[in-house]
Amino acid sequence: MRQGRAVSDDLLLLRSAPNQLGASRFGYAISKQVGNAVTRNLVRRRLRAALERLPVKSGWDVVISARKASATVSFQALTASLRKLIQRSGLLNAPEGLEEGKA
Repeated sequence: MRQGRAVSDDLLLLRSAPNQLGASRFGYAISKQVGNAVTRNLVRRRLRAALERLPVKSGWDVVISARKASATVSFQALTASLRKLIQRSGLLNAPEGLEEGKA
C-alpha cells in the first residue's frame, strides 16, 4: 500500500495498489470511532453491497476505510461516495460501448 495511491472524501478513504493477481481484493477498515459493533457491521455490509454494483477493474488491492460520518448517511449516499472515489482512483471500468473518459 505504500506504493499505491489514496483518495478520500468526507465519508470514506480509499487506498489502492496494483497486485499480480487476475482479480481485485478488497479490505475494510471500520474504526470503533464509527460506532458500536452493530453500526460498524452495518457500514461494512453497505460497502460490500455497493461494491457488488460497481464494475471495478481487476488486478488491484483496495482498502476502504470508513470515517465517522459514514454511520449516519443513507445507503445511496455511501454508494455515491464509493463510486466517486473508485472513479477518481481510475479503478472504474467503462460501461460497454463507451470509451474511457467519454460520456
